Amino acid sequence: MQKERFFLVLFISLLLIISIVNAVEINPLSLSGSLCPRETGLFTHVVKNNNNVVKDYSLNIKGSASAWATVVPSGFILGPGEQKNIFTYITPSQSTEPGNYDLQIEASSPGDSKSISHTVTVKNCYSANLGVSSNSKSSCPSDAIQYTVNLKNNGEYAETFSLSVTGNLASRTSLSDNLVILGKGETKNIIVFVNSPADSGSYSLTLIAESESGRVRESVPLLLNVNPCYDFNLAINGNNTYNVCDRSYVVIPLNLKNIGTTVNSYKINVDGPVWAKVEKTDIVLKDKEAKTFNLMFAPDYGSAGEYGIRLTVTPERGSMKSISDFSVTVRKCHSVDVEFLTKKSDSCKGTIESYDAVINNNGEVRKSYRIELDGPPWASIDDKYKLLILGPKEQKKVTIRAAPTSAVKEQNYAVKLKAVATDESSASAKDVDELILNLKDANECYKPAIESKYMDVVVYYDSSVAFPIEVRNDGVRRADFSLFLSGNAAKFSTLNPSAISLDPGKSDIVYLYIAPDINVKLGSYDANIALNIKDGPLLTNKKFNIEITNVKERATNLQSNTEVVKTPVTNEVSYWQRLKSWFGRNFIGSEEERISFSNVTPIINVTNTNTPKFIKYKYYILGVLITILVIILLIIIFSGRKESINKKNKKKSKKTDYEAEDIKGKVEEDN
Repeated sequence: MQKERFFLVLFISLLLIISIVNAVEINPLSLSGSLCPRETGLFTHVVKNNNNVVKDYSLNIKGSASAWATVVPSGFILGPGEQKNIFTYITPSQSTEPGNYDLQIEASSPGDSKSISHTVTVKNCYSANLGVSSNSKSSCPSDAIQYTVNLKNNGEYAETFSLSVTGNLASRTSLSDNLVILGKGETKNIIVFVNSPADSGSYSLTLIAESESGRVRESVPLLLNVNPCYDFNLAINGNNTYNVCDRSYVVIPLNLKNIGTTVNSYKINVDGPVWAKVEKTDIVLKDKEAKTFNLMFAPDYGSAGEYGIRLTVTPERGSMKSISDFSVTVRKCHSVDVEFLTKKSDSCKGTIESYDAVINNNGEVRKSYRIELDGPPWASIDDKYKLLILGPKEQKKVTIRAAPTSAVKEQNYAVKLKAVATDESSASAKDVDELILNLKDANECYKPAIESKYMDVVVYYDSSVAFPIEVRNDGVRRADFSLFLSGNAAKFSTLNPSAISLDPGKSDIVYLYIAPDINVKLGSYDANIALNIKDGPLLTNKKFNIEITNVKERATNLQSNTEVVKTPVTNEVSYWQRLKSWFGRNFIGSEEERISFSNVTPIINVTNTNTPKFIKYKYYILGVLITILVIILLIIIFSGRKESINKKNKKKSKKTDYEAEDIKGKVEEDN
């Protein structure tokens, strides 16, 4: 009996091990950040079926954030190893308090489930910032000083801010604005005008911004140091050493500022070659006034060599001078290269397609190039590409647009792209490349369609919905479609995915998610979905009518968005049914009996030329193993029963012998 139990346990364990499969996987692809009330976030996940059978999954959402979460699709069927992208929209209600909320997304099927948890953060949407590049300034007595303070509304709603100042300079201060209205993300520069005191010393004031809602109060301190002064400053916005090509042009901006307290005049002188010049030789500046002028180097062809240049600024009043020395090395360098990324391509009549080429300045000097196109009249280049300015080793991608009409003859066309330098170096700095376009009939290239049974949708103002829209490619060419959402409903609606690729005869589902925010008024809106070939023309569009209502009962009741994935499996059957079906097909004698047996137990007909032989015949191997185990088990059982019967027979034989001896003894006693 111990052997029987051991093999029975072994048999059951083997069946359990064979039946074990991997669970479903759910992994995040993209996660939304923190949200404001009535703001929509999107969590994207991928669900993968790691089981070895087809599974029907349903999606559930749990947790404190589930009340204002929507997941699409809500259910789907996946074959072994297949996966599906799901989209979870999060739109906190208007009354949601700031904080962290839990959201759990669960994908489940009978005997198989997996969940993933995320934290949804609802943020405080009332905020502002006062910023200033420098809050400390110095001046001479009685000078006019000004600060530029940037006020930014970092909140999610429009706010009205009142501005005021405090401190020992408040009576000498005026503001460019005392009241500012800012929308979400808007900024405003506030100019703070200060008349410096006549006495030197350190002073301060504070600029305060308060919102009318009472939720925001920001301030920034401003410091002023009043000094007795008489000085000037020359700032060079460049280097003192240059290594340039001949026939180049270098501009060095110079800023001369009178930081004294009186008007002054200045003489500017340049010592060096004739191609080193200054834009102005005499400048008059009031106190605190500054002017910008340029020092220019323009060596011509044949000017190669090493040069020293000195710039001297001498004021009319005062003994201080400003002397700046420059070192210039002049060399030769000019070139350009043109290359199409695709040398030959097919093009469809009646469509617009783009082809990229790279213009590369493989020389050593920044240069402008004139871009020319030589080809059929339906091939063009955008005006923004016709003149390019490129630095040394810099390259620029340009796009050629091909828009052949249906009347154009089908044949090969050559498109030539040429780049020529715009200066005297054009004799050597030029290049050309060629693209061959094989023009084909476009009548059957693309036949897109947009369909949905939800053309008119009524949405409750404090809710969110998502409904499916089918996109089909009825053409004969694979299409990369781009979808664009427009209309006055677009400000509170989202379309996902916005780009899909479809083979001929295939379709896919996109979802229009509608979540009116706090600023959306009740009434009728329209959402237009336009379908384009990627980087191509408009192919078709569909208009949807959306009504926002405050009557919850009028809202459209959307049906389940479950997507059914077509598979060649006729039924999901158990291992016992597979075994029974296999026995019927292989061990029942006549064809009629096999047909009858197949009608009782569903037979799985799966064709997959890429399936490994082990996987393809796994159920046959399983049937053979189970048959062998059953035979071994039967042999053990019958062997045990035979031994038990033999033992019983021996016991009976001994008992009979004892009874015979007793009878024989009694007979002898009687005699």
